[in-house]
Amino acid sequence: VTCECGEVISSETAACTDEDKDTKCDICGEVVYEIKPVNITSANMTLGNELKLNFIVKKSDVGSDVYTAKIYQDGKETLEMELAEYNATYMYAPRGVAAKEMTDQLSIELYDANGYLVSEPYSKSIKDYADAMMARTSDAKLKALLVDMLNYGTEAQNFFSYNTGNLANADLTEEQQGFATGSVEVNDYRVKGTNYAGTVLSLEDSILLGAVFNGITNSDVTGLTATVEFTNYRDNVITGDCAVTAHTATRARVTVNQIVLADSRSVVTVKLYKDGELVGECQDSVESYAARSLAAGANTVALNDTIMKFSTSAKDYLLK
Repeated sequence: VTCECGEVISSETAACTDEDKDTKCDICGEVVYEIKPVNITSANMTLGNELKLNFIVKKSDVGSDVYTAKIYQDGKETLEMELAEYNATYMYAPRGVAAKEMTDQLSIELYDANGYLVSEPYSKSIKDYADAMMARTSDAKLKALLVDMLNYGTEAQNFFSYNTGNLANADLTEEQQGFATGSVEVNDYRVKGTNYAGTVLSLEDSILLGAVFNGITNSDVTGLTATVEFTNYRDNVITGDCAVTAHTATRARVTVNQIVLADSRSVVTVKLYKDGELVGECQDSVESYAARSLAAGANTVALNDTIMKFSTSAKDYLLK
């Protein structure tokens, strides 16, 4: 407090604050926080029923401290998560990527426990990863997988009219396209059972098989449960529970989220129960759905064809 004559009558001291997280005091400008920088080491890819881009950080860079990752993608909500253990050496932060988004740039930032940004900008796309792998590998099966994946991504972009000015396979050379899987045999092994109404295949965010059954009233799925059983690409028997939702006012939908891309030829048995009593059953697969699409000349022919080629090369590579 200063008098009109200029004499300081009283004063008080306030603690430094840094609400804008720039490491400097908002009042006096002095440095109040020392940042320990963390490097984003790399990014790699996981194949499942959706693609995942995994951002990798060395454990030795973060120690036992808690770090939060923010992953940005144009047109999507920012994904925020704590770094998780990847293996004995690395931590990671994953983000799912739809087939049509293979050329989208994903950007990550790391924040320490006090909310300070501690990493330099790091961006990557699935296509970036595929291109880098293509350039440095001599493995023909991996090259086939990468080319088939980029061809699938391109067909997804065309089908959904998404970012078609930047197609995933646009700059593949003739030599690289030579590694692509040729024509594949695709068969329909579907077995219709009690109350079975049809199958749907979600292709936008992930590959999800959905079995639809008749016999619900006014969208009421109360008391409905479902199970799935199939032999996966490694010849292991997989069983589990599935979500049941209303498909229409009189039909229920069972979504099978246990299959991964390499399981596309696995025939899945779906059973629907009402209060423990079996009320619906069918057998179907991604391959069977694709076969029906191809036979019918549906507008998803190109997309389903590239799915089966990609799933074939994925299985071949994973089992090599």
